This record gives sequence, C-alpha cells and structure tokens, in this order.
Amino acid sequence: MFLFDEDYSSQVRDEVLEIISDSNDEITRQDAELKAQSLIETYLNNRYDLRKIFLDVLAWNNSATYNADNLIHHEGKTYYALQASTGATPGSAPEHWQLGDKRNKHIISITIDIVLYKLYTSNNTRAIPSHVERNYDDALSWLEKVSAGKIGPNLPLLPKDTGNPVKAGSEPKQSHYW
Repeated sequence: MFLFDEDYSSQVRDEVLEIISDSNDEITRQDAELKAQSLIETYLNNRYDLRKIFLDVLAWNNSATYNADNLIHHEGKTYYALQASTGATPGSAPEHWQLGDKRNKHIISITIDIVLYKLYTSNNTRAIPSHVERNYDDALSWLEKVSAGKIGPNLPLLPKDTGNPVKAGSEPKQSHYW
C-alpha cells in the first residue's frame, strides 16, 4: 500500500482514526485508501508517472528479495533500496539501504484528506467535521489546477515516448490527374 499507519499521525489523532475506521461497516480504511488513490490518479494520469508517485511501501522481510528503489518500512522508519538484495537489514546495511522516503509529502497529505472524507461520508450517521470537508475540497481544487496545467508540482513526469500515438490531422490533398 501507498500509505501506512504513521502517515496519518500528522493529520489525525490515532483515537479519531480508530473511531471512524472501526465504526464503519460499509468501507474499510484500505478501501478508502484505494478509492482516494484512484481519484488522484484520474487527475494526474495524463502527465505524471503514477508508478513513481504511488510507490508501494513494503513491510521488510529478511527472506524477501528487494530491487533497487523499492521502498520498505522497518521498525517505524522508511528506507529505499540502493541495490537489489536479500536478507540485508535496513539500518545495518548502508550499502543496500538508505534512510528516507521518496514519496511526495503533498500527495501523501491529500491522499489522507480524501481517505478521511471517504470514511466520514460512508457512515451517514456521523456528521462530517468542517475541517475534513474543507481539506477535501482543497485537495480536489489542487488536483484540478494540476490537471489543467495551472500548477506544476514536483512530480515525476511520464517519459516523452509514452504519449498518445494517434496524430491529429490529415494527409496533404492529392491530385489524381494523368
């Protein structure tokens, strides 16, 4: 998954997240995260490399093989792989792992804003706090501006050759007189 528990701590208290996640039978937090990511992707997919934006954060396992640039979570910290490895422990193998998070902080923040809104709206009996609605509206507004090209965020762009192969236009008019 793109998000993990520690990502929420800067935007919502643990007990609030637990209440809105646990009291909700219709939608789980994981479902809300996938819906939020899908919504964001609809705004960014024409110009930005979604595979590089929505990096999966994996839980470290000493028997798993990791490739260069894999992002893992181990003992409350995020590391990215500098090279392929199996069994190299993050934090004790600096030639294999570097401490740090390559995910865009603003994308993390707006994803959480959308997740919280989805969790609140899926339970009709709970009133949506005004700051949750405001954050959701701000996230959508930002995404609309990015999609329209009014804002140029620091996100990885699609490679040039992956554009639309269809070319608009026509062939020059031809004359068939002999």
